[in-house]
Amino acid sequence: MKKITSLIVFCLIITVLISSASVLASKAKAKEFYQQGENYASEGRWDLAADFYAKATKEDKKYKDVQSKLENARVQACNMLIQMGDDARSKEKFDEAIALYQRALTYQPTSIEAKSRADNLNQEMVAKYYNRGRTYESQNLWQEAIKEYEKANAINPNFEDLADYYGRAKAKLQGNVPVRALLFMINRSSQPGLDGQLIQALQNQLNSLAPSKRYFMVDQRKVQAVMSEQAEALGDKLNESLAMDMGRLLDADQVIIGEILPDGKNKVKINAKILKVPSQNLVSDAKVSLDLDELKKDLPKEAKSLAKKLVD
Repeated sequence: MKKITSLIVFCLIITVLISSASVLASKAKAKEFYQQGENYASEGRWDLAADFYAKATKEDKKYKDVQSKLENARVQACNMLIQMGDDARSKEKFDEAIALYQRALTYQPTSIEAKSRADNLNQEMVAKYYNRGRTYESQNLWQEAIKEYEKANAINPNFEDLADYYGRAKAKLQGNVPVRALLFMINRSSQPGLDGQLIQALQNQLNSLAPSKRYFMVDQRKVQAVMSEQAEALGDKLNESLAMDMGRLLDADQVIIGEILPDGKNKVKINAKILKVPSQNLVSDAKVSLDLDELKKDLPKEAKSLAKKLVD
């Protein structure tokens, strides 16, 4: 029994000694890191000062005034990096400037100034890349245009109509990839608004099939914008002649049009076709007869069925 007690006491002593040694080692590291932080702070290298103060706090949060030193260094580092970013921007070193603004945010994530600088420069850069791409495209330099669009897309894929021009450029470069625009579905049924709902659902399904079927869809927002702008000049009669005019304005190789017709009690027939621009030659067509209740219940599913028939 005495031997067991002695062994327990011995183990406790060893544990205490190990723990004490660990604490002393942490304090020693904290002291070392703290001093390195002080040295960098005295040199005005606030990012490195903040890094070493942070290391010191990991070893010993209560070491001297390390917490307040760390907080101050982070503020100073953020300000320093913003100034460095401004300097790089004035020299048109935009990539470097953005990297500096983003680094400033790692020290002060809530800095409105750093975020504003980064956001503004990002918008400025995406506009530059976009405009360069448009210039190259106007010269039929598709490879160069794509490179610029890719840079813009990496920053802000939702910039204006970037996605549309980027997709068109890739289609042109790949060759034999038609640009298609879904124009209108004439609604002759008794269901108001069905045409608009069907167009959106069909556009989504055609977009999803585009990569495998090798075609590019013009953004529906652009189609609607051009149709609204040209409504007076084009007239309000939706027909194949108007579709050709719209296709030319949208720079589309092919257009998709259709109609929704009553087909007996509580049913509709949807006819859709793809026409070449400007010849009006038929590329393909599809016809489906649908129960209105089923159509309302699962419009995406029915639109998918129509899209597959149209492009297969």
